[in-house]
Amino acid sequence: MGTPHDQGTTTTDSAGDFPKAHRITKKRSFALSLQYHLVTPLSALLFYTPPDEDPRFPHALAARLPEPEELFTGRYHTAFSRVFGDPHFVIDLPNTNITICFDVHGEKGTIVNLLTDKRLDILVNAKMWPFTMNGDSSNSTTKNTFFNRIGVKLGHHRVTIAPLQVLVDSEVSYSWRKKRDIILGEYTVAIQAKGLVTISRGNDIVMNIQRLIWKDHPTHFDFFLVKGEGFSNRIHGIVGQFQRKALTIMDESRNSKTGKIQAKMNFGTKEEEEMEEEGGGEEEEERRRRRRRRRRRRRRRRRRRRRRGEEEEEKAYVYQRDKFSLRGYKCWWARSDVYLDGKTEQYIVPKLFDEMTDFF
Repeated sequence: MGTPHDQGTTTTDSAGDFPKAHRITKKRSFALSLQYHLVTPLSALLFYTPPDEDPRFPHALAARLPEPEELFTGRYHTAFSRVFGDPHFVIDLPNTNITICFDVHGEKGTIVNLLTDKRLDILVNAKMWPFTMNGDSSNSTTKNTFFNRIGVKLGHHRVTIAPLQVLVDSEVSYSWRKKRDIILGEYTVAIQAKGLVTISRGNDIVMNIQRLIWKDHPTHFDFFLVKGEGFSNRIHGIVGQFQRKALTIMDESRNSKTGKIQAKMNFGTKEEEEMEEEGGGEEEEERRRRRRRRRRRRRRRRRRRRRRGEEEEEKAYVYQRDKFSLRGYKCWWARSDVYLDGKTEQYIVPKLFDEMTDFF
């Protein structure tokens, strides 16, 4: 395959068997790939058409090609958080090329906070439910859990994402079968095709909730934080806290026993002046004191780990995974308590719309 600059080069491949639109699509794809370094002029770019799509009608393929701004933001990839499966957390850290991953498990009916922004009055909680391959979810001791219900608080509105319906303010229910946009103040809740709900606030906050119906599995949900630039510095939660955290990779090496690539992460928050909000008063001063106490606790925990010797320090490593879960994400994996503020239990709330209290 020639480069886009080889206009005079004649190639003899199977492109002539396809319509002109398909050849234009291939040229555009190749040009984008070179522009964003997905391939080089000396490497190959393969085009794959799913079996259920007729290659003679390439307009569907062309519609899915992303624009340049959808691929990258500046020099870093776009930050994107995914929570899927039983459940796996895969999080791209904003303004870095670092992707981290970890698991969080719970008992039957456990409700965890994914995201809380008190300044914007946004909250996302998810309810866990166990499952077994034979469809019996009565065993509460299993560690395989899905999200079977998600509660989203948008100001004074409450949206319940359930397997059979989308319920707003416990009064109005909407079917999954019909597309519609629900306007709740400055937020839009869009019920789309194929079990997808998109919750957005302008163009700087976008969250997707995907309903999944699998054979031998209960109906469950995946959560995606697509855009989070509009959140305030007070955001927290299992997913939300990484919108403001600053993590860097240190001391990358290969473990002599396991052969795995391991490293240490330098944990912190963004610049202190970014964390501090304008204004003063007793409430703001109390928040600053709480943040200082949390930093002191983190420093004490790190000192204790160092004193406990090599065995405990080994647990603080993060490990590079080329294939995390069946979806094949490449990321730095560790136990959840290595990445999260505090303990996992501190993110558990009693009810679907209750708020956390420990980190505010």
